Amino acid sequence: MLEKSFMRRTYTPCSSDPGSAAGFLTVAIASLLLTVGAAEGSAAQQVVPRAQSRADSAAVEVREMANETAFVLSGGGSRGLAHAGALLGLERLGYDADIVVGTSMGALIGALYAAGYPPEEIQRQIYEVDWGETFSSAPVTLGPDRVVRYPFLVFDREADPLRFNRGFVPQWRANLILAHLLFDANARARGDFDRLARRYRAVAADLLTGEPVVLSQGDLARAARASMAVPGILTPVDWEGRILVDGGIADNLPVEVARDLNAQFTVAVDVRLPADTILGRTPIQIANRALDLMLRKVRRDTIPPNVLVTPALPLNLSGFTFPSDPAPFFEVGLEAALSEAHRNPGERAIARPLPPAPTAFGSLEVEAPGSAYEAFARAVFDDIAPGPYDAEAVLDAVDQLYTTGLFEAVWPRVEGGDNERDPTLVVRLEAPPRLSIATALGYDSDRGGRLWVAVQRSAVTMGAPAIHSVAGMLTPVEQWAEVSTRVLFPSMPVLGWSAGVFVKEADLRAFSPDRISDQEVIRSGGWLGVEYQRALAARVALATLRAEYVHVEDGQEGFSVGPLLRLAAPAAKVPIVGVQAEAEAQLRLGEVSYTTLQARGSTELRFGVLRTAAVGDFAVASPGSPPDVNPTLGDENGLPGHRWGMGRDRVRALAGVDLAYPIPGQGYIRSRLRAGASVANIDLLTEQGSWIGGAEIGPIWRTPFGTLAASWGVNTAGEQQLFLNVGSPF
Repeated sequence: MLEKSFMRRTYTPCSSDPGSAAGFLTVAIASLLLTVGAAEGSAAQQVVPRAQSRADSAAVEVREMANETAFVLSGGGSRGLAHAGALLGLERLGYDADIVVGTSMGALIGALYAAGYPPEEIQRQIYEVDWGETFSSAPVTLGPDRVVRYPFLVFDREADPLRFNRGFVPQWRANLILAHLLFDANARARGDFDRLARRYRAVAADLLTGEPVVLSQGDLARAARASMAVPGILTPVDWEGRILVDGGIADNLPVEVARDLNAQFTVAVDVRLPADTILGRTPIQIANRALDLMLRKVRRDTIPPNVLVTPALPLNLSGFTFPSDPAPFFEVGLEAALSEAHRNPGERAIARPLPPAPTAFGSLEVEAPGSAYEAFARAVFDDIAPGPYDAEAVLDAVDQLYTTGLFEAVWPRVEGGDNERDPTLVVRLEAPPRLSIATALGYDSDRGGRLWVAVQRSAVTMGAPAIHSVAGMLTPVEQWAEVSTRVLFPSMPVLGWSAGVFVKEADLRAFSPDRISDQEVIRSGGWLGVEYQRALAARVALATLRAEYVHVEDGQEGFSVGPLLRLAAPAAKVPIVGVQAEAEAQLRLGEVSYTTLQARGSTELRFGVLRTAAVGDFAVASPGSPPDVNPTLGDENGLPGHRWGMGRDRVRALAGVDLAYPIPGQGYIRSRLRAGASVANIDLLTEQGSWIGGAEIGPIWRTPFGTLAASWGVNTAGEQQLFLNVGSPF
């Protein structure tokens, strides 16, 4: 989860190690799907967003006159992981870069290196990434149970007709992680890339003309993001009146940019040279080779670097996907640098400190798409600017804005103005489209097909930002529809107030030796609630007051009212091992009255590439509860071999262990061992014979289209089941 990843550390003026930000490099994968084709462009143009003062301009001039060395890093999708290994090898050989220039994936690795992260730290960041979480869509809280759900597809509409949401890969986590990783370094440099630990340039491309655009000042995080905005995959970046996309379109190995910065010696790392042979004729292989050839042809007249490092990556690796274990990429990059670059005995180590942090923010400026959004952001940042400089407080506020679901991007930056000791904190907000349609679908061999759809409209209600929603879900065992609204007031920005009406039908399975029968439960009513989220549903707390009419086929019927309290840590994808953590309690009073309690969770450990998790799950319902709230052993992550809805009673207890080992295609072979009991009361849990043991094994892959899993399960009750699951979690 994101909370685990955001381990922040502030830069100090004399430190060459910016410290740990575990998981922040997740955004590197935003360039994994494609490194776009090249088109011959015109001369690169410097983009300077605003005039900024340089307190150390004299020092910069001295550096520019020196015999400077530049590292140039190419684009290449997942192949760019080799850059981290190559940087480590170059350092071991005595090379010390004064300038770092990068395109696409190289721009991201280069930004980390220019900001002061050593190669070992960059590698560690990559190891700790959960790739499946990074590219999940922004979550939505839907349905009468206010469950967090992650869409598979999102369509939007602004002034244009309905269209696919600007990029196949959702961008919010990438933007959030980049801001966390690079804000403090950029604040110390006052947005001047010449004042970083190493001078830095990111190369993007103008979507209108195809010209290379060299970014030298502004928001460091946005600059790296612009350079890797693969067209059709990630949303383009608006920058000073231009629409910028992946720099590989214009120059995938920008050696000339380094020369233009007066670099006298250039070391380039190119991870995208075409193979010497045609590897195959499948459509993907042909397209990949054509792309490699275009990149080479467009660079045939550029000035060659003094040293060229070409990691010998697998010939069939397209760069479209990332490996489960990136260590071989690092090793290939390290080996290439040590073998292709000679030792540089004349290089001397130079202290490369960042400038000191600002003492305080003098003012706050918000760039927002409307006055209501601006007022909301000002309320969140009110205690930060004006005020003492505190990078962690700024990033906490950024988290808070993302948490609302109101923004696709929140970019904080610092501008020097006339007095660099009291700079301006500038917060740029990018709101999602006014109208969007989100959906997810899936299939499993037990329940069959399933689908949910939500139509959402961003609006201003009572002077505050709001999201209105019409949503519904359809599966063979459960259906619901709702109309709801969620309002966020600037006076209480951490809370979302929701209200809605709903109707829900559940078909409960009853298993007998010769047939499966259904019992129908219908609920209709409304709710009023308050929700607190952290890091866009990485942590969720909610409290709702729900009033409804309950009808149980051949059973209870009447009105019911009461609160629901929930704490949860939902995952964007089906967990490889373990379960989503959750604790819930609800009380209902009236003609249909009952109480339920539930808690589940897991602890994951890793031993090398082996992933393990200990799992616990307990649920209980009061006597006389409607059958649809009674827990069941045949649930997701339930007892292996059990069918959906099987083993329903008042008390459920489960415990077990999950094991997963990586297999080709970024998948895992997963084994789930469980022992469980479903009984009428807690006392029966200790009786002999109440517990059933089960085991399950099969492959699982997390793909851009959801989870693909197959398994065979068997238990001590003599049941067994073959199971296939395709699609998003439900």
